[in-house]
Amino acid sequence: MLLLGYFFAFAAGWLFAVSDVLIRGASRGLTPRDNLVLSLIFGVPILAAASAASGEPTLGFDGLLVYSVIGAVHFYAGRLMFYTAVASLGSASAAIIVSPAPLLASMIAALALGEPLTPAKLAGLSMVTLGVYLAAVNPTGKPLGGGSKLLGLAAGAASTLIFASTTVAVRWANLEYGAPLTGATASYIAALSIAALTHRVSTPASGYIVLAAAGGVAVALAQASRYLALSMVPVADAAALISLFPVNTVIAASIAPWTEERIKPRHLVAAALAAAGAALTVKG
Repeated sequence: MLLLGYFFAFAAGWLFAVSDVLIRGASRGLTPRDNLVLSLIFGVPILAAASAASGEPTLGFDGLLVYSVIGAVHFYAGRLMFYTAVASLGSASAAIIVSPAPLLASMIAALALGEPLTPAKLAGLSMVTLGVYLAAVNPTGKPLGGGSKLLGLAAGAASTLIFASTTVAVRWANLEYGAPLTGATASYIAALSIAALTHRVSTPASGYIVLAAAGGVAVALAQASRYLALSMVPVADAAALISLFPVNTVIAASIAPWTEERIKPRHLVAAALAAAGAALTVKG
């Protein structure tokens, strides 16, 4: 079970990277809110099908309510902030900026579970912070759709805090209710309901919608893997592999034909620091 959990966490890291790069391409013609709505629309069927095929137990009202609240916070507010950062800074820089999220989640989980915060963990967190700084002062992409560097940084910081806290909430909910894929579906439906009431998707060229849809499918699969990993292994263990997604995003952004991002040595160093810091924090 542990090995399978590690596999899902590793897969989530790559799927998040692919989604980030696709959303950056879609951001050339779509707003962050457009990307949010489309990612949720195309993600719900993926998660619903996975939940139906898994044979998980039915969630009661309490479980549905908990996962719905998590979804409203994570998949609506958090993802909207993250897509804003992607549009303003580039997929690679946005990914590196939010890379402390798994580490902060590990710290929150450590406090909740009584796990010690060792000097090695503190050293790892410092490495990630340095990596975030290097990415933030020299973004890989130019602001799109009227965004700005300052807006991207603020949005990235907000999404980091949201992603960290909801990771621990997902871990707790999975242990409490035992239906991670059903929970992920409920989370998505709650977020989509809010998005549908607050925003109408514009009608740009179909190519941008295809990129957003593909990004939505990739991130839905990433979330399914993330929820499953958090049902099998502790937050810290899952974070060690999920937090490699900044490195994966740098690789994906450098080869994707539809992106204009220029990956420089600074970004490679930043991504490497983030990954090394994550590994040291979790291992320590």
